[in-house]
Amino acid sequence: MEVKSMKRAATLLGMWAAAVAVLVGAGCGEAGTSEGGSETASAARIELPQRTMPVPAATIEGKLDQPHVRVELRTFKGGRLTPVMKVQADAEGAFTMKLTSDLAYDFHQLVVNGAHPLALIMDDTYGVRINASVPASGYITDAQIEGSPESALLAEYYNKAIPLQMQLQQSEMRKDRAAANATRKQLQDYAENWVTSRAHLPSAIGAIEHLDPERHKDLMVAIMNANRGRMGTNEFFRYLENNIVNKPKPRRVATPPPASNAANGAALGPGDAAPDIVMAGLDGQERKLSDLRGKVVLIDFWASWCGPCRRENPHVVNAYRQYGPKGFEVFSVSLDKTQDKWEQAIAQDGLVWPNHVSDLAGWGNAAARLYGVNSIPHTVLIDADGNIIARNLRGRALTAQLAQLFP
Repeated sequence: MEVKSMKRAATLLGMWAAAVAVLVGAGCGEAGTSEGGSETASAARIELPQRTMPVPAATIEGKLDQPHVRVELRTFKGGRLTPVMKVQADAEGAFTMKLTSDLAYDFHQLVVNGAHPLALIMDDTYGVRINASVPASGYITDAQIEGSPESALLAEYYNKAIPLQMQLQQSEMRKDRAAANATRKQLQDYAENWVTSRAHLPSAIGAIEHLDPERHKDLMVAIMNANRGRMGTNEFFRYLENNIVNKPKPRRVATPPPASNAANGAALGPGDAAPDIVMAGLDGQERKLSDLRGKVVLIDFWASWCGPCRRENPHVVNAYRQYGPKGFEVFSVSLDKTQDKWEQAIAQDGLVWPNHVSDLAGWGNAAARLYGVNSIPHTVLIDADGNIIARNLRGRALTAQLAQLFP
């Protein structure tokens, strides 16, 4: 149970910031019963209220608390979240999207500035109005949604589930196993209690990511079967069923961790929001990837013992010298286990940028697991808004991309 971390918890939320193409380059590779269950078993079945049409069909209309933000609608196609359309809010934060006539009834994602998602359940026959505040980071919560009772109910669930998920993520990055286990159980119990009376509704599918396949297998199957008639042919529905509900148990293997432990992070791709990294620097002080927002940043996963990494370092140094004055930064994440070797490699290779972090856990590095890294060197290039531009750019490919970004 302890290793069931964000692998499952990131499926819909993390997947809402993820894609399913694994981009790994050659390099150094990795060789109970819930509380309150009896109470919810007899809970009254909750039904959706009748759908209203606050705006015309095939329209998403919204009011945000920030001006001129970019608003994008994404849907799950071809194994990843794919942009459907983009608009820009006006000076008052208002926006309107006119949808195409082929938007299927499914889970979709409305994303503000590429980093703040809100899940919607609808198709092109819906007219939806949204009033929301854009948070400093992460998922949009406490949004007012009219015209899609399914979306409003899903938002109700996420309003509590998301803070718990973020709390779980932080505990795991701190390697606080006791706190992570306690939060994970709290999240699973909340998901179970919430879906018991709503298993027949599409919004219950959103809670599957937080259920435990060992404890809640029957409940998960009931949710999928109840919604199969309307959503069973959708790609996202099939993905959840194959990879979460019916996922085979992983084999027990020795360290280093199997690549499958990082599968969800490996799915992060271009256009997705880059998860924040909070980790100790060389001086022991905490450094945050999000503190570099506003700059183009290369997250560089490497280690002193990795020969290909050391051979790649001169290219990164040259890129930093050329484009650093224009707004380019490097955020280096070391998979070392000893501080002295890490520091020596930084000095020897002339890695002069200030942002070096490591938890000295080797292949167990929390940031590497978060991003699905199972081979180094591995890079993730993100834009000034914190969205992924590309993964695994090296040498001339990196400088060519930077030349486009800094003409």
